[in-house]
Amino acid sequence: MKEIIAWFSGGCTSAVACKLTLDEYKEDNIRIIYIETGSHHTDHKRFLEDCETWFGKKIETLRSPKYTDVLDVIDKEKFINSPYGARCTKELKQKVRLDYEKIHPEITHQVWGFEYNYK
Repeated sequence: MKEIIAWFSGGCTSAVACKLTLDEYKEDNIRIIYIETGSHHTDHKRFLEDCETWFGKKIETLRSPKYTDVLDVIDKEKFINSPYGARCTKELKQKVRLDYEKIHPEITHQVWGFEYNYK
């Protein structure tokens, strides 16, 4: 049985990607997962709850066990950014997702929503 993860970033593009995934596959094995960074706008929680209503499905939340937010990463790591990316993105998003994937081998498909602008 396939296990589909639709990653919800908290933005409108990923919200649409999650909704399209739910509408397309109409299966119970679709999980909507959000990675909490602790550094979102104060209205972010309302949008997440609105999306749960729109999806008709609860959004699961993952969070770094080591860091509370972007400033915590900067303070502890004494590092902000390099040509290879921001440390907070690696620690608060990428590492959390990769750790989750390692303990869930049943995941067969993943969906992300990205914005694109050529200018």
